[in-house]
Amino acid sequence: MKTNIILPAVLSILVLSVVCGAQAANYQNGKIVSVHQLKADAQAAQQPQARSESTDAPLKNDVKKYEIVVETGGTSYTCHYLAPSDLDPGWANGKSVQVRVEDNVVHIKNANGKDEKLSIVSSKPVSG
Repeated sequence: MKTNIILPAVLSILVLSVVCGAQAANYQNGKIVSVHQLKADAQAAQQPQARSESTDAPLKNDVKKYEIVVETGGTSYTCHYLAPSDLDPGWANGKSVQVRVEDNVVHIKNANGKDEKLSIVSSKPVSG
């Protein structure tokens, strides 16, 4: 009876460790080429119009939009990122970062190891 419980538990742990290891292996070294904050009018154009309905949701006045260019795997990705607070200080020109590219999103690990998603605006091969 105990083996009926132990065997599935051991198999579950093995599967989880393989899946987690595979996800970590998808990250590769990358470099931030440039970072600059987009102008306030460009940010306002991207935000939805205010509604007349009342809400308890917090105001998003402190959200800032950045354009970040990241190079990895021989490709340069121009991305947009909405930062809910100050930008991670590790995200500066020339800094090395852990990067994972998936469809139209670049994932970058921040200083705390959290995965941040950046929307890819364009990409091109790195020359020379």
